[in-house]
Amino acid sequence: MIIDVHKQPGYNINQTVQRVKDALPGLTQLLPPSIKLRVLGDRTQTIRASVDDVQMTMAISIALVCS
Repeated sequence: MIIDVHKQPGYNINQTVQRVKDALPGLTQLLPPSIKLRVLGDRTQTIRASVDDVQMTMAISIALVCS
């Protein structure tokens, strides 16, 4: 079974994906031992990296303007 999470307007995809990941251990306990859960892909890593880059660029810009 594959669960595919898509972004919806007005929702934070990073928080949604983290909540799904946090729920996986509880779901694993409900399943028979022969069934394994795993994350196949996580595109939020690129989103987080982009946010980090923007924050760094803003910090540098503010430092240059203030100096």
